[in-house]
Amino acid sequence: MRHAEAATPATSNKEGRAMIDLHTHSTASDGSLSPRELARAGKAAGLDVMALTDHDCAKGVDDFLDECAAIGLTGVPGIELSAEVPNGQLHLVGLAFDPHDLALTAKFAALLDGRAARNRAILQAFQDNAIPLSWDEVRAFAGDELVSRVHFAQALVAKGLKDGAVAGGAAIEEVGELGGEDGVVRVEGEADEVELSVGD
Repeated sequence: MRHAEAATPATSNKEGRAMIDLHTHSTASDGSLSPRELARAGKAAGLDVMALTDHDCAKGVDDFLDECAAIGLTGVPGIELSAEVPNGQLHLVGLAFDPHDLALTAKFAALLDGRAARNRAILQAFQDNAIPLSWDEVRAFAGDELVSRVHFAQALVAKGLKDGAVAGGAAIEEVGELGGEDGVVRVEGEADEVELSVGD
């Protein structure tokens, strides 16, 4: 079933304008609310239409859309993808696709593999900068969700590393600079490939 088709039609506010947010993140990537909590927060904020666009995954889309349908909010499946362009990086938001399409889910899985490689590189960069942080400590903050930079920051704070945030930020920047040359954390796809992936 295409959730977007089953969602409640958009209404409008007192001024006759629909309230829409097509770029949000949940705990499925680096947001602070679960997909269901995010839907309820959007409804409480007066939104009529809302899309969940987590980084490189559609893991939370089903729960998000189910909650949207239950509370009378028009939910839109989405994703935010990183793409390479000649002069740097571009973030593309894909909307209203089938989150269960086999070809798409295979490509999303490949992106998650790349994100996992980036996380390993970030952890190694921490250790290279004498920051005592383990993968288990970071993973504990993510639970069953995707590990993101937010969880690295939470782990640093939990350990009481006063200078950890500054040093950790430098380590993450160092990892980010690796992507272009040696591909250690190369999680992005080519821009045209990403566009075609969402558009098909």
